[in-house]
Amino acid sequence: MLTTLPRRRSKVLIVDDSPLVLSMTKAVLERVGLVVVTLDSPIGFTRTLSEERPDLALIDVSMPALRGDQLVELVRRRLPNSCPIVLFSERPEEELAQLVAQCGATGYIRKTDDWPGMTSLILTFLERAH
Repeated sequence: MLTTLPRRRSKVLIVDDSPLVLSMTKAVLERVGLVVVTLDSPIGFTRTLSEERPDLALIDVSMPALRGDQLVELVRRRLPNSCPIVLFSERPEEELAQLVAQCGATGYIRKTDDWPGMTSLILTFLERAH
């Protein structure tokens, strides 16, 4: 009898300076079976990206130390083959689409209180990555 190894659970890395956003997003994504790693600052992002090897990274655009779009630009130069990186922000869609085009992010997800919708978008990005 052939047995197959269980497929590795997808891992998401979230970078956001809001403890509330981190904890809520982590809880929602863990409920659908994802492994979630969080950072409350962009400091250490490239190291965490290399060590954790997530399948997707969600990056807050509005962080005080370094904006999310600037972080994406840096990562794309240093680690061009890293996982898909998605901007995660409450900013208007037009602005996010423009930032994605400028910085090389894979896409964007707007922060809303529509947790099922947000989760669905994250799962879609993960499916595309595999």
